[in-house]
Amino acid sequence: MKKGNLDDAKAWLDKAKGVNETAEVQNNYGVLAIWNGDLVEARGHYEASQSNGGNVSNNLGILHVRTGDYETALEYFGSDCSYNSALANLLNGDSEKAKTLGECAEGTAATSYLKAIIAARMDDATEMGKNLKSAVGGNASYRKDAITDLEFSNFWDSMDFKRSEEHTSELQSHLNL
Repeated sequence: MKKGNLDDAKAWLDKAKGVNETAEVQNNYGVLAIWNGDLVEARGHYEASQSNGGNVSNNLGILHVRTGDYETALEYFGSDCSYNSALANLLNGDSEKAKTLGECAEGTAATSYLKAIIAARMDDATEMGKNLKSAVGGNASYRKDAITDLEFSNFWDSMDFKRSEEHTSELQSHLNL
């Protein structure tokens, strides 16, 4: 699934189900359904996994984030120190808690980008720039995302934003559209 080979993933899950339909197999069917955009099917698989003893709290939390039910997502994430929990808190309007959870979440480029968004919403240009630089350093595709992401629109003219975006000319051409 992580490689985007969803048909192959389904074939392997079907084989695993043929051997033993475990909670883990049902959970993975749910993940596959999410990746295919079928949230109703995903919920069914997660519930089947849960009834067979599977721990699907994180995946049910993700499902609720996708449906916009951030309160319920937070119930599933609990006090997890994770990207997903930080995102759900941010979307639920609690930037302070999102910031705290972002700080202790796994240090990935995606987490750095989320932390940059949190900082932007908190009007902290320095922290935003630091996290954007970290995000772009971990995954260069975030450079283009940041240039058009409205989360950063209040900072497009600031020096902090320009420093975090090493290619100021790209930013300037975007602003002149």
